[in-house]
Amino acid sequence: MGEDLISLGDINVVATTDRGEIFNMVTYLFAAFVDSEQTRGGDDVKFIIGLDKLEFEKLIKSFYKLPDDFWYEGVEGRHSWGDYGKVYGFIHEVALKEISSKSLI
Repeated sequence: MGEDLISLGDINVVATTDRGEIFNMVTYLFAAFVDSEQTRGGDDVKFIIGLDKLEFEKLIKSFYKLPDDFWYEGVEGRHSWGDYGKVYGFIHEVALKEISSKSLI
């Protein structure tokens, strides 16, 4: 499948937690044409679905609307869902911009 991946770039996020811990994450963005009926998610991805441009924009807006005062705490650390939404809203915005510029959506 490697030859089917289309690189869209990468995003480096550096942030400081409310406890003073530094958080550094690099996300590599790729596009791929997959059959959502045949492709299975892994790790924390439960399922894969195709989105048109309007659905993609709606997803981005949903990320940005996550509340700042609702917290997640797990083995990977503690974060507000609002911060999560800011990061993943931005990542998805960049992805949409790139797939649109390459006429992939």
